[in-house]
Amino acid sequence: ALKRYAHFSDFKLFYLVLEGQANQDIRRDQIVILEEFFTALTRENGSATSTKEISTKWQFKNLIFDNNSTEKSEWRLSVDDILHVVRRTFSNKTEIDFMRLSKMLKLDARENLLIDPAWLMMENRFGARSNFLEELKSQHLAECLKREKRILDSIDKFAAVATAVAAASVTAMNATNATAINATSTAIPQLFVNNKRGAINRTRLNKTQQSKLGNINEQEGAQPNNTVTEVEMTVSKFREALMEAHPGYSRQEVTHLLCKGCDCSLEDVLLLEARRTMIGVEAFKKRLKSKLLTADVT
Repeated sequence: ALKRYAHFSDFKLFYLVLEGQANQDIRRDQIVILEEFFTALTRENGSATSTKEISTKWQFKNLIFDNNSTEKSEWRLSVDDILHVVRRTFSNKTEIDFMRLSKMLKLDARENLLIDPAWLMMENRFGARSNFLEELKSQHLAECLKREKRILDSIDKFAAVATAVAAASVTAMNATNATAINATSTAIPQLFVNNKRGAINRTRLNKTQQSKLGNINEQEGAQPNNTVTEVEMTVSKFREALMEAHPGYSRQEVTHLLCKGCDCSLEDVLLLEARRTMIGVEAFKKRLKSKLLTADVT
């Protein structure tokens, strides 16, 4: 049923949350973003059509959570005024996104010169809403998923390089150990090897030879391991990955994301970065994924 109605943003979000492909906090983040936009509409109303003060917080929450109310607002805004607020509030939207919002807004307005912003942002008890609000919600969900994919893909790219380097180091270490074993083995006289079991008679070896033999046994007991069980990277590498995913982010914004991924304060992140402390990639991604929301990042 959710797949059937996936063209509605709320159904799609619910389905993605159930499948573990999205964080349920996207809904909370969405309400914060819409509330900020409604606040901007209220300010535009005060300067454009009316000086009447409106309790923005109450009215917005009333429209979202208590939308059975029959109370009608007395303020109106023109299509151009609303589009101006959209431009100012969502300055990071692409021109295509803005054109789609403009199209939906004009579709809702029909031939009316003025629109009731309260109606524009309202949902009834069945979830019905304006075309403009549905498009705004759909774009927000798409932006959250796109941002998450871009950042996690960038981290995976850097992690793949780190894995290759770690695997090469392990291979080189195993090769060094094998060379050391062969070199040490040749230094022990074959005279002292028991032909029946192939074991070395320790009683006839001097202390130096016994020491070499102990090293051989320890090295032979350790099985070569060419795989890396857990990928780790330094904080500076995570910073590079985040900056590559979002070149427009400032250093402060990237550090803010590092704090969320490392789950520590700003001072601790800078200390970890200075000490070149290794952080598990999967743990970092899991913590960061739950906090990659518009209101939290920006």
